[in-house]
Amino acid sequence: EGPLLVRMQVEMQDDYNAAVSVRDERMS
Repeated sequence: EGPLLVRMQVEMQDDYNAAVSVRDERMS
């Protein structure tokens, strides 16, 4: 249960970072 939860959090973090990168590119 632990590793699965961590992996889910990491995937969510990757999605968030990707969204922020796209937003920053559009704003600049």
